[in-house]
Amino acid sequence: MTSDTFSTVDFKLQDYPLPEKIKSALSQVDSIRRNRFEYYQTLRRKSSKWVHGSRQFLAWAAALAFLFTAVGTGLRFVPPTPGTEHDKWLLLIALFLYSLVAALSLYERATDTVSAYFRHVTIILAMRDLWGKFQFEVFKEIPVALDGDVTATAAAGDRIVALCSAFLVDLDKLSNGEATEWRTEFLASLSELETAAKEGRASATTGLEEQLKRAEKAVQDAVAAAARIEATLKPSHINLTLTGNFDGEAVIFIDEAEVARSPGARIGLENVKAGPRKLVARALKDGKSLEVSQIVDVQPGVQSVTLAF
Repeated sequence: MTSDTFSTVDFKLQDYPLPEKIKSALSQVDSIRRNRFEYYQTLRRKSSKWVHGSRQFLAWAAALAFLFTAVGTGLRFVPPTPGTEHDKWLLLIALFLYSLVAALSLYERATDTVSAYFRHVTIILAMRDLWGKFQFEVFKEIPVALDGDVTATAAAGDRIVALCSAFLVDLDKLSNGEATEWRTEFLASLSELETAAKEGRASATTGLEEQLKRAEKAVQDAVAAAARIEATLKPSHINLTLTGNFDGEAVIFIDEAEVARSPGARIGLENVKAGPRKLVARALKDGKSLEVSQIVDVQPGVQSVTLAF
């Protein structure tokens, strides 16, 4: 007898000197029972490694993610070392682990490996109980079947056959119930996958729209910056008007650099660099020096400026 909770008594009913038809019925019932048992045992063994392994992995991954989150958050209270971003890396690793846990959980719910494992365990235990009960019921009939009384033997044989039929019906109910439960979980997993797909599609669409908006704004900013650069590269010209009387020539300075001399009151200044500039006019009046200055924000194109002595 195997050392597990799936085994039960084994009275070896076929070894008793029963009529051939009864032995044949018992043999076929036992064969069907063994085949069903091995079928579900095989399925259970296939799922067992994943069930126990995934549970340990998910536990370790979640624990490490929690640890990295705590350490990464704590590092933000420590004065940072220039050039290091340990807290960000730890939080990124934690985010990856949390995402991995969520992905594996979704995979499990979609494939129902764990729930199938427990379904198969439940069926195996139910088959164990049915088989144990069946053997005891048949075992009680064997003495009557071997009594030698023809009538009693025939009646016992009929009851054993009825027990075989009832046992097979119960086995079929287990399989039918498992199929119904599998169908329910399968449809539920499809619904959950559909919901996850819709949410993922909505999230991806939202993220894409945000990326497009940011890209559009970046293009607009680049165009505006290019326009500003283009404007600064355009030549700037100033039509300078001097008011007031002065003798001889007026000397014009831009940022302390002489740019023009003219005896007239209207002076054209070409190719002035755009931006804030200090415009100074100096002249003489009756032997006295005259000077007037003004800060001018020079713009691309042509603009007029008036200086009064």
